[in-house]
Amino acid sequence: MQKGETKSFNLQLYMDANTPMEDANMNASWKGKITLSAEYKEEKLANLGGEKIPVVETGEGLYAVSHDVSEISTEWNKTEYRYAGANPNNYVQFNNEIWRIIGLVNVKTDSGVEQRVKIVRQDKIEGQKDFGNYAWDRDEYFTNNWTTSKLKDMLNGIYYESGTGECYTGTNDDTASQNICDFNTGTDLPKGLDDTARNMIDKEVIWNIGGCDSASITTNQFYERERGTSIGGSNTYPIEWSRETDEGGKHNGIGLIYPSDYGYSVGGEVRNNCLTKKLYDYNEDDCPSNDWLKPNNKLLTLSLYSYNSDNVFGVSSSGFVSSYYYADNAIGVWPVGYLTSSTKIVDGNGTIDEPFNLQIVS
Repeated sequence: MQKGETKSFNLQLYMDANTPMEDANMNASWKGKITLSAEYKEEKLANLGGEKIPVVETGEGLYAVSHDVSEISTEWNKTEYRYAGANPNNYVQFNNEIWRIIGLVNVKTDSGVEQRVKIVRQDKIEGQKDFGNYAWDRDEYFTNNWTTSKLKDMLNGIYYESGTGECYTGTNDDTASQNICDFNTGTDLPKGLDDTARNMIDKEVIWNIGGCDSASITTNQFYERERGTSIGGSNTYPIEWSRETDEGGKHNGIGLIYPSDYGYSVGGEVRNNCLTKKLYDYNEDDCPSNDWLKPNNKLLTLSLYSYNSDNVFGVSSSGFVSSYYYADNAIGVWPVGYLTSSTKIVDGNGTIDEPFNLQIVS
């Protein structure tokens, strides 16, 4: 029951069938006392793009996620809200397609750590064109430096602008080759972002691109490394990707999921156990089957392998995270973006049949 709600009960009194048919039991009256005890538990809600969404503790839905990364900055300890489970109702209409909401997550801006709604375009949406397999960088002199990568240029160039130009593609996990990608006509590839979608993407968010030297760490440890002040190993690339550090001042509105995004998306009865597991062992104990971000094929993430400048982290088709992916290999890509604070959910219930609809509210 909700606060202020009333509830009606039908009370039935009856005499046991074995009661003797005696005069003392006829036309008699009885008195009794009925005691009802109730406890009010206020439903926890999260403000997700102006929509109040119930926060769950079991099953599928929006979970509260707390962090303790005080060694970096207490600003990152703000409670996040992330969708988790095999198939939560987090579908959203965006760019005339169906995307999915990762959650309300912490991001860095010029003003400090704030929170934004984070969305992802999935290849698993039935009836939509798959985004395809792309390499992080070219097949010669490639590195895992995201700020100079060809994939970053493509996502924030021809895809963001809905245009045509250079890209590096291939069969999943093979060395990519240079091609021309057309995100304009939409005949072979999905169309790029339209004007409305571009205006909904927050291009002032600073994407943290800290790496780590192993996938044998938990989701929360990955979260800390991704936002850390040192990427370790021999690499000395920038740990942040912003308009200021991005050579040429190109848009920085589109990126990829982090390994921690994948890890935090597990729900159901296995959630607590899976969050204690190392992401390299994540394909055990039904973790992938209870994770809506689990890909059908290999999937690139935004995190680099700091021990070797050739490798990046990805999610395998069986559901574990590893650094076995060379930066010049064609791997599955799902574009990710943060919505501006003025982009609000105006209707819909998040199901695939009635996805959330967005609108820019001034």
